[in-house]
Amino acid sequence: FEEVSCYLGYRFWLKGPADRTWSSALMFGAGHGGVESIILGLLALYAFFQIFALQHGGLDDLPAAQMEIARAQVTAYWAVPWYAALLGALERVSALSIHLSATVIVLQVFRRKRSRWLLLAILWHAVVDASAVFVGKTWGIYAAEALVAIFGLTGLAIIFLLRETTTKPEPDAPSFGERESPETEKKLRSLENLENSRYV
Repeated sequence: FEEVSCYLGYRFWLKGPADRTWSSALMFGAGHGGVESIILGLLALYAFFQIFALQHGGLDDLPAAQMEIARAQVTAYWAVPWYAALLGALERVSALSIHLSATVIVLQVFRRKRSRWLLLAILWHAVVDASAVFVGKTWGIYAAEALVAIFGLTGLAIIFLLRETTTKPEPDAPSFGERESPETEKKLRSLENLENSRYV
């Protein structure tokens, strides 16, 4: 699983405190998901150039037995509706959100010192993949892409739910153990003496 490689990256390479923060986890996950998106994008571009070459004279160089098959593939490629072509981009955005959420979940293994977060990340990714395949085979590609988009939004919610929050002291309030300034101490003593004088 990809989450195991993410865990190993944190375990053996990303050991510094700055490497194990929420923002660093997003960069780590974006790098992994981004590489995957680039590879898939290049494959799609390669397929486009192949179809384009076949359509513009490439079919003439094929044997007669393969020509009809190639012609059918070219026809099927250009018959895909334009909005269906956008599903790939939507899926990549959703997949990136899922990758980021899984990385942030794995980070909790080291932030919260609980190994169960790794199992949770693996389970989360497995549910996404299995559900998308099942829905795609049962109700078709559009239903599967809609489900992946919902998972992408869920991943976005997970990312922000696990965002680190830091509580800072109020600007006018001294931190614990910090001494008051001499002027403040003098004013406090004056107020205390004034309060005590009321009962003399």
